[in-house]
Amino acid sequence: MLDVDATIKPLYGRQEGAEIGYNPHKPGRPSHVLHTFWVGNLRLVLDAVLSSGKQHTSGHAKAAMARRLDELGDKAPALVRGDCGYGNEDIIDVCEQRGLRYLLRLRKTANVKRLIERLFRREDWTHATETSQGWQALEDELRLSGWSKARRVVVLRRRIKHDIALTSQKRGQHEASEQLVLALPHDEVQDNAQVWEYTVSPRGPWHWSTTGGAGTCARPTRRPDARR
Repeated sequence: MLDVDATIKPLYGRQEGAEIGYNPHKPGRPSHVLHTFWVGNLRLVLDAVLSSGKQHTSGHAKAAMARRLDELGDKAPALVRGDCGYGNEDIIDVCEQRGLRYLLRLRKTANVKRLIERLFRREDWTHATETSQGWQALEDELRLSGWSKARRVVVLRRRIKHDIALTSQKRGQHEASEQLVLALPHDEVQDNAQVWEYTVSPRGPWHWSTTGGAGTCARPTRRPDARR
């Protein structure tokens, strides 16, 4: 398996290629970007591309990825994996043109949210088991804006067993105070509500799996008589 990832390395002092770009840990500080290609599970580096701080998107790794896959020839990986930064048609095209299986995660865009809403009450989700680590799966087709065609995607969800709360600042007349609020944008949540986390991945037509990563969306269930 080939894992594709990008690492942001903050820089100090004057260095060639140091530019201010996406930097979640040190916002506003110049950085380099390492687009790295790993041998999955072994965590051995197959190749790495050093880019300036502004070249953090997957498009700057496309050419290097295609070149490396072509060099591997018949030793190409059985599966290409990447997070949501690589879940776009540029990277998908590289895999499809070479007949490679892929598993890439999608961002929580409006169309992905609508897909989750549409599938939420379907009854044909796979059963959560110990092997799947509690995840349920359901597949569908999705065509995102900018995609040339619809592709098979697999939606994974897992029941959240703990309370979900966010800390928000509520300023009073004299001082600021913290108030815990549920991270659910719904007007009514039942005491017995089930809250789920989701992840959505486009996958090649030859691959199926029931494991997944962190969730992207949450929604409670309602009783049949609950107000809509």
